[in-house]
Formats: sequence, structure tokens, C-alpha cells
Amino acid sequence: MSEGPGADARRGPGLVRRSVYALAPSVVLLVVLELLLAALGLGEQERALPLSRGFDATARYVLPDEEHPGGFVTNIFDRLMPEITAPPKGDAVRVLLVGGSNTYGFPTSTLARLVEAAARLRGIPASFEILNLGRPGYGSERVAILLEQALVLEPDVVVIFSGHNEFVEGGFRLELDERIGTGWQADLAETFGALRTTRLLAELLREDVIGGRPVGEATSGDRPETWRGDLQAFTELTLEDTGLFLTAFERNLRGMVALCEDADVPVVLATPVSNDLTRPQQGGVVRSWEPDRKQSVNTRMDAAFRAIPERLHAAFRAPVAISEGDWHPAFIAAAPQAPRRKPRDEPVDEVPRLRALQGELADVSATEDPTGNSVDGAHWPDPRLWNEDVFVIVSAARELLVPDLTESERAQLEACRALYDSLVTDEPDLANARHDRGLVRLALGDARGGRADLRAATRLDRAPRKACVRIGEAIARVVADHPDVVALDVDARVRAACPDGLVAYEVMLDHCHLQPGARVAVMAMLAPALVEAAHRGR
Repeated sequence: MSEGPGADARRGPGLVRRSVYALAPSVVLLVVLELLLAALGLGEQERALPLSRGFDATARYVLPDEEHPGGFVTNIFDRLMPEITAPPKGDAVRVLLVGGSNTYGFPTSTLARLVEAAARLRGIPASFEILNLGRPGYGSERVAILLEQALVLEPDVVVIFSGHNEFVEGGFRLELDERIGTGWQADLAETFGALRTTRLLAELLREDVIGGRPVGEATSGDRPETWRGDLQAFTELTLEDTGLFLTAFERNLRGMVALCEDADVPVVLATPVSNDLTRPQQGGVVRSWEPDRKQSVNTRMDAAFRAIPERLHAAFRAPVAISEGDWHPAFIAAAPQAPRRKPRDEPVDEVPRLRALQGELADVSATEDPTGNSVDGAHWPDPRLWNEDVFVIVSAARELLVPDLTESERAQLEACRALYDSLVTDEPDLANARHDRGLVRLALGDARGGRADLRAATRLDRAPRKACVRIGEAIARVVADHPDVVALDVDARVRAACPDGLVAYEVMLDHCHLQPGARVAVMAMLAPALVEAAHRGR
């Protein structure tokens, strides 16, 4: 017998009713579990980093410290590193640092010592308290969200040292969108993630609970904000798209300054410094170009590279990538994004010598310990602790910075420069061609021309993973519009202390992280600026 026309209508409510009845026991069990966990104080929502990983302005990243009434504790590291605790506000001048991994790397005790010494030179008898809320991987969007909440700490001065991570952060946000979705999907994931039951299960499944791994010892799975240069969206960026990211950086920076001005908190705004030798991240052909154009550019780039003397190849195409952890084992704990070290098989017989630093960087120790010694003026940690990859990269850099060319090699490089000249003329926005020509000019002894090309290449990088020229220009515009901001041009001062104004591995660990001694030098630059800002605030 066939069913009547009203069968579907009758079946609909019945199906819904049966579904509700089937789900009811699970819902009741979940409610009971939530109440039980609440009574036991387990699965606390506030103590777990939200799924949005710092992008949600409604989440709480600075919480009351229950163990110290009147104090606060951050909620930004998700147990990869210890959270920052802030005691109740006292008489000391409270300085709040915000930014990314370079900011995180400033030791608070060293900076406090330097600032108090600078204050004494000005006859200001003040003590300083440093709260460092730098977070590796954070770009300006999350720094701005964190700063707005951190003003509850009642800082007397705020230092903003940001600019390297705009595309690192942008890439991570794209990954989050892939993982948890956007719109209602993200809201649903966040809602379930906020349940005590979910939090407790996640806690029990964490490797550092089951395996007893201490906080701060990261594995590759713990590094959700590690750079992914293979994101499809980045390979398709044009320079116009890149401009949107940089416009957002400037907008976020202006917002942070305005927040501090509204709270009557003086601001120190510092420019970041980057390694000139590292190649653009997205400086080759654009995926949207016509196939013939892409093939032609790639063919010409390959021909120019083959014209380079073979012993210089590693300087143009690094065979390995290095980061903080490759220089010293202690840097791994300080920066969870650093890779595991590869042990060096042979003892250190000779360290590749680069260039002696000058000016205010020349007399700074190589480590945060003021008794540490530098290596021929470079701010390096003990070379006996380097792994093999560091020797490869530093040796390659020496071939460019301290060239010793044969007549044949010089002729090869002159021919190579002509090939790059032609490429730059035909494709003026091709960052890789500009960068490689800059390296050729360095090797030929044209430091001024090489520096100009390398700086231009950062302007043309479509997804830079280090502060580019355009970041510095954005910071300068913000400073110009806010005359009460204390400006600290770290980039210019570090360049002034590097031979030929070229920043390289004497002061850099990798593309954007400062060597320990250079970090001390930057803190010494920062100290008088902090004293000036504190004096203005009072």
C-alpha cells in the first residue's frame, strides 16, 4: 500500500522527537559531569588558552592571580613556557614590554639593571619593575589584543617592539581557519572547547602530562605557530595584497598607541632589526602570472645562479636553515619554535671570522653576562656549542662579507651581475633577483650597492618573515603623528654599528632574532628611552 501525501509531514516531527530522546541521556550526563567538575574545581576554563590562540578579543589573556590577591597572571603560553605573573602594583616604575620573540628574549633582571643605571645618570632615584609580555609568534593583531587587557596591570610605561611576525601570524591565522573553520564553525568549536569536560580530557591527553615532559620543552607537535612558507594563499600574494597586511600592522600600531594615550601611559616605540643576508620568503614568480612569463623568469634566474662561482653557491642558496637552538642548547628552552639540535661531530679548530663591529655595539659583551667575551667583535655564543649547520651558514656568509676572489671568480661575478641587471630591468618587482644581485655586488666589494639592493628586496618580498623596510616606514609615520611617543630607532643604530650599515650574522642568530650580545646592546639603547618616557609620565 502506498503512503498518503501527509506521510512525510507526519514522519518529520517523529524523527525530530526520536532524535531528541536519543540525545537526552548524553546531554544529561554532560550536564552532570560539568556540575561535578565545577564542584571539584577541575577543567577550569580561564586557565586554558582559547582555541582562537590569542585572536579573540573577548577571551581573557590576563587573569587575576588566585595565589596572590591583587596580582595577575597571563594566559598566553598554553604551557609551552611559564606564564608571567605580576604582583600588586608597588612604588617601582612599572614597565610593560609587548611584542614577539625578540621582546620575549629580553631578560627582565638585566633590563631593570640597565634602566636603573640610566636613571641614576640623570639623577633620578627610581627603581624599575619590568613585566615582559612578549610572546613568540605574536604579530601586531594579537599584541594589540593583549595590550588592551594588560593595561589592568597599571604600567607606567609601555614598550612596543613588534614588526617581524605580520605574515607569521597571518599564516597561523589561516591555519586556524583551516582547522576550526570560521564564523559559526569557529563559534561552535570554541563553545565545545570551553566545556570543563573537554578541557579535562584535553589535559589528560597532553603529552607533558602523560609523559611527564616539563613545561617549556617543546616537540614539533607543540609548535602550532612555526612558520609555514608553503601556504597556498601566500604563494598567490601580489604586492598589493602584501600592502593590506602592512596597512593592518600600521592600524594595529596606531590603536595600541591610542589605547596608551587614553590611559595616560607613555609609550616607547622601537623599530625591529633584521638580517640583510637572508632571502625573501616570497620573492619569486607570482602564481597568477602567465605560464610563459613564469618560465622565462625562472629560466633566467637559473642561468644567473649557474654563473656564480661554485664556492659561493651556499651563500646564495643556503643548504640548511638555522634558528636560535642551533647556536646554543639553552636557546631551545627560551624559544620553543627552535628546532632540535644536530650534534657537531668534530671539535672546533677554527671559527669563521666575519667583520668587527663598531660604535656602541663594539664594547658590549657577547652574552647577557657582562663578563662574557665576544669573538672578534661578533656577539656570538661560545662556538664550541654551535652545531654543524651554524658553521655552514657563517662560513658561507664570510665568502660574501670578507671576499677573497680570484681573477676568474671576479670575471664570473661581473658576468653574473649583468644577467641580474637585465632581470631587474625587465622585472623590477622581482625580489629574488634584487636580493641575489645585492649579494653579487657584496662579493665584488660594492657594499653600498649591495646593501641598497638587499634593502629593496625586503620591500618587494610579498610575505616577509622579518621586518621589512615598509614596517620601519609605518612605524615612522605613527611616531610622526604622535609627538609624545618616545621613538627608538633600533634598526638605524644597529646598522650604524655594523660595517657598511649591513646587518648580518655578527648580530643576528637567523633572519630576525638578535644574538645574545646584540640583545644586551639593544637593551642598553632602550634603557635611556625608558627613563625619558617615565620622566614624561610623571
